[in-house]
Amino acid sequence: MKKRLLCLLLAAITLFGLTGCFSAGKALLPSAAPSLEPSPTPTPTPEPTIDPSLVISDEEIERMVERAKTISITEEDADYFLEGASPILTDTQNLADLLAQVDATTMKPDNAEEWKPLISEISSEAKKLCSRFEALTPSANFEDFHRLMILGYTCYYKSMDLIIESEGKSWGKMSLAVDYMLQGNAYIQGANSIMLSINANI
Repeated sequence: MKKRLLCLLLAAITLFGLTGCFSAGKALLPSAAPSLEPSPTPTPTPEPTIDPSLVISDEEIERMVERAKTISITEEDADYFLEGASPILTDTQNLADLLAQVDATTMKPDNAEEWKPLISEISSEAKKLCSRFEALTPSANFEDFHRLMILGYTCYYKSMDLIIESEGKSWGKMSLAVDYMLQGNAYIQGANSIMLSINANI
């Protein structure tokens, strides 16, 4: 019975939470860049890059998804998902709704005080969701999913924090913010694919 319920939840929450968050996050992708003007006299400082500890290759994510196709769900997996992960994923809709409110074309240095509160709220929501996942101990079959969710939310809030810090004035920070958002989207989409693979195998 619990496995059948898990199957239904996987199907519903996958599309409701993760896909919504992934789609809404696109509002902050490269379309924001044209509104920013690089400094005419850039300083010769190294280009900022994503924290290496937050980087997983596309190939590794693909391997995670392939592993998920061979999983046999256990009672421990069901407990982890039903009692731990699913309530968090349900609350992901709030993050998706916030991301959907972002209009990157209006985010300019001269009106930073208008858009910073929303970006700050997105960062706080992503941090909250990340912390809730970090407080869980994943079952063996959900370790990859768990890791990707934490990395995805971490990249989301780091992206938002960089946007706030830059106030739209630092080309380097804004470019890095886009990189973090892209990376976060890749992780959330990877976690989504893992859930779909597990669901298909139940």
